[in-house]
Amino acid sequence: MKLYFINPHSHHSYFSCLALSRSAPVRILCPPLALQLLDRQWRTDGLQLRAPSLISWPADLLAIAVFLLFKLNLCSETFYIRLFILASWLLLKLERGDQLVYHYQDYLLPILRRPCARRRFVCELIIEPIPGEQNSAGSLQAAQQAIKVFLPTRMMQAALYRAGIPTFLAPYGGDKQIYRRSSLSKTTLLPKAITKKSEVSIYIPHLRIAARANSLRKGLDFLLLALVDLDQRLSAIHTESVLMAIEIHICGAISEPILLQQFNDLAIKLRLSGRIALSYRQFPPDAYLELLHNSDLFVMPSRKEGSSLAALEALYIGIPCLLSKACGVEVFISGKHGWNVDPLTADVLADQLFSILQSPECLDSWSARLVQDKSLFSWDGYLQVVGESVEP
Repeated sequence: MKLYFINPHSHHSYFSCLALSRSAPVRILCPPLALQLLDRQWRTDGLQLRAPSLISWPADLLAIAVFLLFKLNLCSETFYIRLFILASWLLLKLERGDQLVYHYQDYLLPILRRPCARRRFVCELIIEPIPGEQNSAGSLQAAQQAIKVFLPTRMMQAALYRAGIPTFLAPYGGDKQIYRRSSLSKTTLLPKAITKKSEVSIYIPHLRIAARANSLRKGLDFLLLALVDLDQRLSAIHTESVLMAIEIHICGAISEPILLQQFNDLAIKLRLSGRIALSYRQFPPDAYLELLHNSDLFVMPSRKEGSSLAALEALYIGIPCLLSKACGVEVFISGKHGWNVDPLTADVLADQLFSILQSPECLDSWSARLVQDKSLFSWDGYLQVVGESVEP
């Protein structure tokens, strides 16, 4: 039986293929991963990839061509997914023999609905299928059609169990830098160094924050309101130590027009006050890792995630975090690795940021504990579970 990995987007495709490689060579149809490997972004030791056959090359060309159109904003994501499904069907149709196909969520549902005696599917759900939400029904159908289902969190596992679907728990990791081939990954393998804060003032003269909160789903509205509150609190403190107290970098593009306008308005207001610097940017992978290594705190007030890879990367590096419970990092311990933003409101987030400014020594304490616990945030468990559970 031949092993396939088929996925239209990136997410953690490299680690899925690395895990599957423990069982057999993998034929991939995943344009972003193919381009990343071509660009030599990932280490390839441990990867067993089966080269495309001449007869199936049209599927790869179609998938990559339409993916590039999508990335250049020349076609919609819906159009890309439709043609990607066509390319997937073409690949599986052209290649002979028994097939075991590993895929995420419900992307391949149109193919799953057409039974084929020589074809089996393994499904990994990266976001919990919550009844009534988009793609929920399709994700459940995809899971029901699979011979095995993998999930990153126990909460998702319980939800699928209630739906009568047995699953395997395969938690994600945050040590992506170890697997990167860039010069950055070779020079930053250790967690962020713990630094001593100045004791001249009870306030940090410059706190750098990386925030994964660039959309409504990821809690940008909570973050913006919290910064308004925080700036007002800082304005009431008559000391020079609060000048440029916080430098906050929102990681990712802001595409929702209303939120972008709110961001721009607040950024101007904060620039005039001089206490908080606010910016956003779509960071390339290695630049994002560099930002984390130079940050004091990671913030992610998300409303919905599966299990946040961004949060796991920050935790592995040793960056204390303010996370919503929806981030799905079940090994995160509030009070030891940072704090849960619970309940998830702007007021709570503002309180936590202000408390850190008043007692910056907590950052050193949390960072020290993260250094001790960094094995909790590795990909080892995922690679082992998926690698040993999927055998063609």
